Formats: sequence, C-alpha cells, structure tokens
Amino acid sequence: MKRPTLNTLAKTLLLIFVATLTISSLASPCFAQPAIAFSQIMIPSEYNRCNSHIVAVFGEFGYAVQQSGDGWALAFKGNNSAVMVCGLGQGRNTQLTIFVAGQNPDEDKNRLQAQMQRRFHR
Repeated sequence: MKRPTLNTLAKTLLLIFVATLTISSLASPCFAQPAIAFSQIMIPSEYNRCNSHIVAVFGEFGYAVQQSGDGWALAFKGNNSAVMVCGLGQGRNTQLTIFVAGQNPDEDKNRLQAQMQRRFHR
C-alpha cells in the first residue's frame, strides 16, 4: 500500500521543484532560466535497496545531498539541482524518476541515470 504515498510524494517533490524554479525566475528575470531534464526508468531491484544507492550516486558525481527520505533525495552541485525518487514498480522492479535543473541538465541526468543502471545490472 506504499504506492499512493510514493505517488503523492513524487508529485509533491515535483511541485516544490517547479515552484522553486518559477519563483527564482520571477525574482531575477535578467538571468537565464534553467533548463530541466526528466527521465523515468525501471531498475531491476526491490524498492528497499534504492534509497541508499541514490544518495551514493549523488556523492559520486559531486552533488551535495541536502535532504533525503524514504525513497527520495534532493541534491545540489554548483548551479544544478536534482531530485531522484524511487517508486514501487511491477514485480521485483523499482521505478526511478530523475529531475535535474540547471545550465546543462541533460548531461547530468544522463550520467546519474547511467550510474544507477550500472549499479543494478551487476
């Protein structure tokens, strides 16, 4: 029965993320607005193994984790901010959602995603 809670958590984090970007763009309209990259993948692992891996992967790529909880983490690196959320998938799979905002979010999102996939395909 964790699925509704996780979906609500993911939606809440997304809304906070978008609201932060909106407020920052209104407060400083002369600066370039950050781009956002998003992906959702299935990883072959049980949900309870996901959280420790997202915190570790953020650290490997120089992100400082500011907040984390059951199945999610929020981290910053320079001008980039990122959120990774683990959600219940089908069977023994876990749904991983990655949001990155900043100057070049696609590159960081792809690196984070590739590292999470490598960790679970060993």
